[in-house]
Amino acid sequence: MRFLCVAAGTSVFADLTAFPIVIDDYAIFIGTVTAGGVIKLFANGILHETGIGLPAIAGGGMTAYIGAEDTPAYWDVSKPLLVGLIDGAFTDKQVLAYSRFLDKVFNLGVVK
Repeated sequence: MRFLCVAAGTSVFADLTAFPIVIDDYAIFIGTVTAGGVIKLFANGILHETGIGLPAIAGGGMTAYIGAEDTPAYWDVSKPLLVGLIDGAFTDKQVLAYSRFLDKVFNLGVVK
């Protein structure tokens, strides 16, 4: 799983290579970005990867991708539960709480 953010021509990513998931499993992935350019990738409420070096996000905005391959054109997003950008980053505790909420609503049993 890769969470890639692009701002002002600079790309920063967080890769999730050691997360055990197989075909037809469910997982809740949440990526956050701070205004200062730090990105985080959470899986089932747990922080797994952090990326730094993204320029501060200014009026030009940024682009974010999340998917299973290195190239956005090949990313498989056929079974997302939720994809969205939130104005401001969740704290780690908020990500865990929201992951637990989604887990309960969809009765997935993936978040502890």
